[in-house]
Amino acid sequence: MRKIVLILFLLMLCTASFAQLRYFFPDSNACFSAGSYKFWFNGDTTINNLKYKKVYMQSYDSIPDFGRASYYSAIREDTLAEKVYMFALGDTMERLIYDFTLREGDSVRVSNFCPQLCYTPEWENMCPVPVVEKVDSILIGDNYRKRIVITKEDQYSDQWFELCWIEGIGSSNGPFTPLESCIVDGGFVGPLLCVHIDGELVYQPYAEIEGLDGCYSYNGLGKINDSYLESINIYPTVADDVLNIEHSDIFDAECKYSIYNILGKQVADGKMDSDMINVSYLESGMYMIVLYKSDKVYSGRFVKE
Repeated sequence: MRKIVLILFLLMLCTASFAQLRYFFPDSNACFSAGSYKFWFNGDTTINNLKYKKVYMQSYDSIPDFGRASYYSAIREDTLAEKVYMFALGDTMERLIYDFTLREGDSVRVSNFCPQLCYTPEWENMCPVPVVEKVDSILIGDNYRKRIVITKEDQYSDQWFELCWIEGIGSSNGPFTPLESCIVDGGFVGPLLCVHIDGELVYQPYAEIEGLDGCYSYNGLGKINDSYLESINIYPTVADDVLNIEHSDIFDAECKYSIYNILGKQVADGKMDSDMINVSYLESGMYMIVLYKSDKVYSGRFVKE
């Protein structure tokens, strides 16, 4: 009987030692390039008696320079529970962004953040709940790390997308956007482009994708060479026939626009000779519009009914 108890105890001990995060987000001198953003991990802080890693963000700048970054958020890893939490700037509570205990077939319910720190609540009611397709591992450097592949139905179409989480790397969309749509190893290039630690490139998943140059890309739609990206006011945000652009400096033949669907495919282009663009021919769904004039680049998002 004692032998059986001892064996059971050893099995439980082995299971407990395995069921924990083995690879972690770095705590200093690390830069994650995600689309046109760079997230710097530098130092730590204490919030509500819990220790967090501090994260800074550098936006719309292809040259990595921590001196140009500003404080973005703090993250905490519960290594035994295999969960990662984020305490965003201006938020009142920490939110779960990764759960590495998920198994095949599990529903995925975590918080999602866009780079501007707008918080997307858990996928309830308005969005189909993502599901874990498989759990495997991926070789990064000399070590295999746990990978969770997730499928998600786009809320504006009948298409399904895949994305993945990797221990110590985060999502294929970047470290703080665990559920944004993308296709893994497919035509639409996910925003996570490079991970540097202590100045050394340790992960670059899309190095072979044609059209990408280095570790900077504006939402996978092509490189912008140190242009300053500005937002524009678009209305209505849910459009039927006409999209209105509110920016007095760009309405002339020199300004061109491109419209991209959720897969990153260009579906329209033209010249901005007025403040209105006809979108009646577009299929229902979410779109991004990018306007180019001289060395300026403007962007906005809208939904076509």
